[in-house]
Amino acid sequence: MKEISVNDFGGEVKFTKYIADNETICARLLRSIGSTMSDYKVVPEEHTVGSKRVDLIVRDENDNTVQVIESQDANGWLDPVHASKIAWYCYDKGCNDGVLITEDCTEHMKKFIQWYNEYTPLNIFLLSPTIIRDSNKDVDIFFTTILRPTDWAHKLIRPNTRQTGSSQLSERELQKAADVREVYDQNRDIFSTCTTTYCAQHNVNNTGISVNFGFQTGGYKITLRHSKHFGNAVFEESVRNLYEESTFQQQYADPGIGVIEGLDEAIEFFNQVCNQINDGLIRVDDETDE
Repeated sequence: MKEISVNDFGGEVKFTKYIADNETICARLLRSIGSTMSDYKVVPEEHTVGSKRVDLIVRDENDNTVQVIESQDANGWLDPVHASKIAWYCYDKGCNDGVLITEDCTEHMKKFIQWYNEYTPLNIFLLSPTIIRDSNKDVDIFFTTILRPTDWAHKLIRPNTRQTGSSQLSERELQKAADVREVYDQNRDIFSTCTTTYCAQHNVNNTGISVNFGFQTGGYKITLRHSKHFGNAVFEESVRNLYEESTFQQQYADPGIGVIEGLDEAIEFFNQVCNQINDGLIRVDDETDE
């Protein structure tokens, strides 16, 4: 038996995919962060708005995202990029709990994660993996918890900042989240993601284009995003043509679409957008730099 690194394993993507495909390792990972869920699903490579890739997400029995998990790349040591984007992933997926898997971490980076845990609503774990490969090339993975979140009672969130120190959503936010969830539950065949504020179909037909379905005063807002959309004339012209051909748009803003009043009309238009992406009518010039 031999202990190997994430780099030896084949890199971060292969490593996290292996975790998602192994029920025993998934259960071991969740136990290491104190999770007692018995009915859950670990999903690899979930995309965000802007088509960034979350290594792993954990969904509960109601298909709510309850944790996002990010692994440091083959470099091994936790760097500022990975330490920071866990917050974006939590925001994008509508949850407060995150896990960073890293082979090692400086004291300075630990203090940064501790700052997240003390001064924001986020609850971030740091885990160190031990990867064992035997003589038959079979691999097993174990996790050591090197940092745990701060209890809510000990959080130091300032009351005069944007964060209130309360993990509870307001009544208005709760109602909006319930409305979003109802639309998602009734249209799971067209949405791949649901947060507390919007539904979406990410990376439609592997084009990198995401279509978001949001709630806005006066109706429902459809927006299109791609990591290369800024300054990408091909993409912006495709979206503009789609807008001009529609009959029920109220407003338009490159590279998004505007507000649609009726729910049925909005769902119909969302489907139309996805179909046009599938048919290559909305596309991105892949040679445009990000």
